[in-house]
Amino acid sequence: MSFPGGPSITEVCDALEKSSAHYVRLLEQVKDPDLPAVGSWNVGVTVMHTAASGAYFLAVAQGKTEPMAIDSDHSAYNDSELKWDLPDLIARFKAGEEALVGYGRNLEGDPEVEFFKGMKGPVSTVLAIELCEVLVHGYDIAKASGLEWDIPGDAAALAISGTFPLWPHIVDTDAAAGINARYEIRIRNGAAIICDFKNGYLKLEDPSGAPIDCWLSIDPVVFLLLTFNRIKPWTSLLQGKMSAGGRRFWLAGKFSSMFKSP
Repeated sequence: MSFPGGPSITEVCDALEKSSAHYVRLLEQVKDPDLPAVGSWNVGVTVMHTAASGAYFLAVAQGKTEPMAIDSDHSAYNDSELKWDLPDLIARFKAGEEALVGYGRNLEGDPEVEFFKGMKGPVSTVLAIELCEVLVHGYDIAKASGLEWDIPGDAAALAISGTFPLWPHIVDTDAAAGINARYEIRIRNGAAIICDFKNGYLKLEDPSGAPIDCWLSIDPVVFLLLTFNRIKPWTSLLQGKMSAGGRRFWLAGKFSSMFKSP
């Protein structure tokens, strides 16, 4: 299946394969699993989480496990039997990613699956969700450990556009109530998508030249980290990594507040 603004399954597989190899090189430098990383998780728990995520999302893509709810504790697919054994965790991560990418590459087309409870979209979205996991948790681990982690702009752009089918499901209907507006979201050096809000509901469209109320142009790495609440917007605004315009340009400040945080 296809969806507005979406990448091909091959593009997401390529990005996930490359980013996973980059992530492994990061893990090989980790020394202290007890450093705080994100929320209540330390570096060790975050590594164990990603060691299990590829295998979990493969089972989701194959329809072999019931997808969790998007607002559930994502530690639900952590393997409680895993211990801090870095070589073993790296091996588990690599095996999970290779199996997930291999499954994606061997599919005919991009079939629809349920990727979170009650939410359906193409398998490429499952791969893009896992790409987000790798890129964002790599950022968490590197920041906590004082290591380098550069998120490539093209990988971030694919992670964002690959998860477009998720967006209508995470609208905060209360926050978006009464809002009737068409946004064009432009991921720099990536895809663009029309977000048509009508009183708490969102429909996605490809850009067509039809009138819009507000456009936002955003650096893909900034968009990714903002989406997962890893950075604040003000610095990015001052650095020129975000800009907005249109006949109702003031709606730009409303956009992110109309979504529930993933």
